[in-house]
Amino acid sequence: MKKNYLTKTLLYFTAFQNGDINSLEDMYASNVTLLDWDNNISGKQNVLDLNKELFKEIFTLNVISSKQVGNQTFNEITIKIDINKYTTVLNILDVITYNDQFRIENITAYKR
Repeated sequence: MKKNYLTKTLLYFTAFQNGDINSLEDMYASNVTLLDWDNNISGKQNVLDLNKELFKEIFTLNVISSKQVGNQTFNEITIKIDINKYTTVLNILDVITYNDQFRIENITAYKR
């Protein structure tokens, strides 16, 4: 049976937008890694800690498009962050890789 990584990815983005740490914890592999323009983090708890820091800010996440190739999804997203009356909009390409247990093992984010 083919796994639908796109559906799982959209559930991930919904949990992320809602700040749902429990759902994210269930989705991450124990050895998950996150690489972006500011961070290179390994381990579920470390990634969750970074998520919690972001969740302290007011933000909106929009998924523009997603494509599945094998066990990866390629996702064009925007994140709008409001900090102290200033708004920042980040245009991002998120590449999410899943392991054999259908958990997220790698997130690589590229700022566009």
